[in-house]
Amino acid sequence: MQPLARSMVPKMRLPEIDLGDRLRTRLLFRFISTVSRARLPDAARVAFYHRDFTGPDLNAWTQQAMRGPSEWSVAERELMAAMVAQWNSCPFCVGAHSAVAVHGLAVEVVRATLDDYSTAPISPAC
Repeated sequence: MQPLARSMVPKMRLPEIDLGDRLRTRLLFRFISTVSRARLPDAARVAFYHRDFTGPDLNAWTQQAMRGPSEWSVAERELMAAMVAQWNSCPFCVGAHSAVAVHGLAVEVVRATLDDYSTAPISPAC
């Protein structure tokens, strides 16, 4: 199955995620964006959305998936996360996951995988 062209992928955005669900969150978003001179990435915005509702469970799940027992190394899981982030057009997440992946994989392997995973020098198990 071929992936949809980027222009064909529907975009759904809740205003609360853009703005923050509380005044404190909105102020934090504004502060971070002002200091960094860039819009706070969507992945970070989602993590702040109703933190008391999703935060602890989502954090526990993410920790288990990325650092729990697995046949894949932490670096391999981070590389997979970087690939998914690239497919989802999230440069922030690509950078974050790639930065961790290079601590267990060669920089050349990470770059080659992000360029074209089908020709990258990675294990078939990945």
